[in-house]
Amino acid sequence: HNLLNNHDPFLSSFNGKILGLTGTPPERKGSEKYNMVKKYCPIIFKFSVDEAADNNILNNYKIIVHELELSKVHNLQKKNKKGGVWYTTELKDYQYLTSRCAAAMTSKAQQMAAIMRMRGLMEYSTKEDYLKGVLKNIGTKAKCIVFANTQKQADRVCTHSYHSGNSNSDDNLKLFSDGRIDKLSCVLQLSEGISIPNLRQGIIMHAYGNNRKTAQRIGRLLRLSPDQKAVCHILCYKGTQDEKWVSSALESFDKKKIEYFNPLNV
Repeated sequence: HNLLNNHDPFLSSFNGKILGLTGTPPERKGSEKYNMVKKYCPIIFKFSVDEAADNNILNNYKIIVHELELSKVHNLQKKNKKGGVWYTTELKDYQYLTSRCAAAMTSKAQQMAAIMRMRGLMEYSTKEDYLKGVLKNIGTKAKCIVFANTQKQADRVCTHSYHSGNSNSDDNLKLFSDGRIDKLSCVLQLSEGISIPNLRQGIIMHAYGNNRKTAQRIGRLLRLSPDQKAVCHILCYKGTQDEKWVSSALESFDKKKIEYFNPLNV
């Protein structure tokens, strides 16, 4: 995961054999890690998560994509240039940000507009409100880890959180690992060496098309006994760019193990 250009001097002068092993190989062609892997340990064999589950090496899994509607309630606070505030809906705000993306004339303007739209989707409160219901339904029957997008969000959605801004992170992780608490939120990927026993449920609040990060997060749930099954919930705004991001992030997973759930259809 950490193969970078600054390792090139050592590897180029190394006379022995090099074996590369990873659960999430770099896929973006031309990236630093992709080029280093191609140069020093080109991929000659792949064994997918689903092949491992079918061969009883990893536990089985199910992915549930929760298709949420953007709110039409005027409760989204916005600030104007003079410091005043006004209110709009998530839907109207998303439509405005999308129109900005469509109207952008230069690549730089398109990039800025896309970032603004992504930030908008990240800040809407619908996912956080819905998450409360998901956590309630999971109850205390199984450990559940929540992958939030920011430290503030992680602190809001769970009583116990794990991130660099929380001085109690190590204590919280120990409580979670020991089973004394059953819910823990985090922001970035937990350290690769950390393994959490009996982790059966996970919630990803934002996928954003990052196949590698999504695979790593789902991988946290694949450390059970081979006869057990883990469940990963992914929250998604239906009819938005978020839907495309989630679809891209799940490209490498077995479509038969992915379910789509729209709470409005219940």
